[in-house]
Amino acid sequence: MRCFENFLIQHGYSVQLNDITKTLVRRFIQHQITKENVKPRTIYRRISCLKSFSKYCVKENLIDNDFMIGIDTPKTDSKLPTYMSLLELQKLFRFLEQDNSRMAMRNHLLFKLLATTGMRRSEIVEITWEQIDLSNNTIRIYGKGKKERLLPLHPMVVPCPRDWCTTL
Repeated sequence: MRCFENFLIQHGYSVQLNDITKTLVRRFIQHQITKENVKPRTIYRRISCLKSFSKYCVKENLIDNDFMIGIDTPKTDSKLPTYMSLLELQKLFRFLEQDNSRMAMRNHLLFKLLATTGMRRSEIVEITWEQIDLSNNTIRIYGKGKKERLLPLHPMVVPCPRDWCTTL
């Protein structure tokens, strides 16, 4: 929001809420892209911020018209995740196997689950013992939007929960 305010001031426009128009916002976006060389993801965030702000102002009756209606966010290139190579994973697992710290078993289990299931970090943080079914070698995951999915446990992971239970 500060960069939008700075743009308005630098170009001699009013900073009064009722004076902000779609045209000013479009000029701001164009200025950000052409003169400031701002990246699409940053433009996306700034537009999103202005949209939230304008909705708030309308809701609180601070402005009569939503100045962001009709302003679309640019498409951003989605970054693909980067993965560890097999050699890097093997090196990590060798390190974890030599670790004798108090949380070593837990860390070993978590990293093996991450490597073999493709679970998100947020999903793995929320795991409870009730979700792990060692008799069927599966794990029940609650993902985004509380969507549930059943994942098989890789044979290299199966001994980890059992070993950890015996150390508790």
